[in-house]
This record gives sequence, C-alpha cells and structure tokens, in this order.
Amino acid sequence: RNELSSLNKRLDDFNAKNDENHQQLEEINSSINSFEVEYGGIENLRKTSEENQEIITSLKIELDRINNEIENKGDIEKKNSSYNCPYIFS
Repeated sequence: RNELSSLNKRLDDFNAKNDENHQQLEEINSSINSFEVEYGGIENLRKTSEENQEIITSLKIELDRINNEIENKGDIEKKNSSYNCPYIFS
C-alpha cells in the first residue's frame, strides 16, 4: 500500500510537471505566432535583414568616398596656403 501511494505521488508530480511544460509550449507557440504576424515569418525577416545590410554597406562605401574627397580637398587647401595662394578654393 505504501508503494502504491508513492507511485501515485510520483504520477501526480509527473502530471503537474507535464501541465507546466504544456503551458510553456502554449506560450512559446503564441509567441511564435505573434512574431509571424508582426514580421511575416523568419524567411521574410531574413530577406529584409539582407536588404538592409546591403543598403548599410553601400552607404558606408559612399560615406568613405565623401570623407576621402573632404580629406583630399583639405590636403590641397593646405598645400595651396603653404604657397600663399589664397585665391584658390575661396
């Protein structure tokens, strides 16, 4: 009888844990569904991310080009000012 009581207790503990796991799975499923609704699924999000990365890369390249132009102009202006040519680039 004591062994049967022990087995029933273990079964009750198992069922309680199983209910907790089931609840967690429902919460995860709900979260996944919300994510899919908001972002259109992982593939769509991955595609959007890749497009954004390409845009960022091209903008960084353009920014580097502009910075180089500014530095080159500054170098030319320094050279010209060292030759006392104030009328250039004014």
